[in-house]
Amino acid sequence: MVFVFFISPMRIYHVIFLVVSLFSSAFSDELSDPSSILQYPSEEPKRVDGDEVNLHCTSWRFAAETNNLAPWSTIPAECADYVKDYVLGEGYVADLERVSEEASVFASTVDLSAGDGKDAWIFDIDETLLSNLPYYIDHGFGLELFDHSEFDKWVERGVAPAIAPSLKLYQRVVDLGYRVFLLTGRKESHRLVTVENLINAGFHSWDKLILRSPDEQHKVATLYKSEKRDEMVKEGYRIRGNSGDQWSDLLGSSMSQRSFKLANPIQPCVKDYVLGKAYVADLERVSEEASIFASTVVGFNGAGDGKDAWIFDIDETLLSNLPYFIEHGFGLELFDHSEFDKWVERGVAPAIAPSLKLYQRVIDLGYRVFLLTGRKESHRLVTVENLINAGFQNWDKLILRSPDEQHKMATVYKSEKRDEMVKEGFRIRGNLGNQWSDLLGSSMSQRSFKLANPMYYIP
Repeated sequence: MVFVFFISPMRIYHVIFLVVSLFSSAFSDELSDPSSILQYPSEEPKRVDGDEVNLHCTSWRFAAETNNLAPWSTIPAECADYVKDYVLGEGYVADLERVSEEASVFASTVDLSAGDGKDAWIFDIDETLLSNLPYYIDHGFGLELFDHSEFDKWVERGVAPAIAPSLKLYQRVVDLGYRVFLLTGRKESHRLVTVENLINAGFHSWDKLILRSPDEQHKVATLYKSEKRDEMVKEGYRIRGNSGDQWSDLLGSSMSQRSFKLANPIQPCVKDYVLGKAYVADLERVSEEASIFASTVVGFNGAGDGKDAWIFDIDETLLSNLPYFIEHGFGLELFDHSEFDKWVERGVAPAIAPSLKLYQRVIDLGYRVFLLTGRKESHRLVTVENLINAGFQNWDKLILRSPDEQHKMATVYKSEKRDEMVKEGFRIRGNLGNQWSDLLGSSMSQRSFKLANPMYYIP
């Protein structure tokens, strides 16, 4: 495995639609032997009500931005002030700037030596290039139910300001020689006002502006944008980057080499985060949302053919290596594969309780369970013993890396394994992991659930 450690925000771009999309104890002793479940300090001082609300809203925002929430139309009422303070404060600006910088670095490193004019970058418009924050300031920062006719009136005014970090990235991409496609969910009838708004805000020299035709209004955004990317690929374009504020801007078919979606900083201090209540709350929320989804799928499927599957990663998903990272700087130290292997071979990693609870629920519902891990095949025996001792049983298949697969990027390796499952007739309903490389690629699950992990990154 290739580990890239960081204590910075996740490098995937979610721009202002946090204003629309934010606007548009967990480790209990009941599930297994207490000694096999990760324990947390109990001496943290009791929080006052305001702090509890802040904790709840931070957890909710994390779930929203990682696409773990069930469908929702407004932010929780108690989080209105929290969202307002975030989008009008320094934290939001810092998030935008960081993602723009990361995208700019990537854009500069791509080999454009082919010189055939086929290297492309896609930008969404609303909450990516142009900000609708003035509209949302007047509409409760997402607390009000979205009104399409009122929003159309705002669009037709053509006064949405540029998002400065995105404008800087856009100009960099144009200067580097990429072909720029603006792919938006706006209506074709808004083409003229959109062009004028973009130019007045400082955006020039794009290659194509793609808006929804009347026949495309009924399509879900993921399908609509996937079809448009499919057309680009058929025309020979290599989609190098994609900047958007919604998962539907980025996921689906013909995905870009790198996608950029804004995520907030997990915590200023990784140690305080992973040993505190916020990390626990984040894990619990993801587990709860996944459990609700799992129950819904089985409820309406009814095929009864044993082909509904759920995939779980292992490290930082089912088993916690926090005891190891406590001794190694919470990800600050350069990762030492030999030292980590020694830890794995001890076979004492505790269960992550919310994940154990979800795992048991998935088993009870009758899913076929696949454990898909980047661990080495040589660690099979100790991994099996560790899992069983931590309370995980009755899985259908444990998949580890063979010696020939050690060199593969995690996204490629896990995509290939999912491809094999699909060829065998399995319907991959859910996938729980802590790395984007656990979830993205080919043969993706119907719903993917991303757990927090501020200690390391695996491409």
